[in-house]
Amino acid sequence: MRKIFLIVILASLAACQKKGLPVITTRTQEPPAPVADTSFIAANLETGKALLAVRCARCHDQPDPAKYDSNRWERILGRMIPRARLNRIEANDVKAYVMANCAK
Repeated sequence: MRKIFLIVILASLAACQKKGLPVITTRTQEPPAPVADTSFIAANLETGKALLAVRCARCHDQPDPAKYDSNRWERILGRMIPRARLNRIEANDVKAYVMANCAK
């Protein structure tokens, strides 16, 4: 019985040893370059424009993104996004639209 117990313990210890992962030293083929999906970006900008028109116009006139530069818009959006109760995705869309169209 002791021999069987000893064999089981030794077998389990041998099975628990770390196995080495293969290391790739050279590539046979280069990975393809990532492709930007511009239709997704355009859709986000259009959504941001629509959200800006609807949510901001509840309290004041629709702001013109070209009126201020990006630094000023960062401060304005930091205050106004919580007031407009935009979720994270909506806030990103509005910010993307404003930053794409702000004064340079």
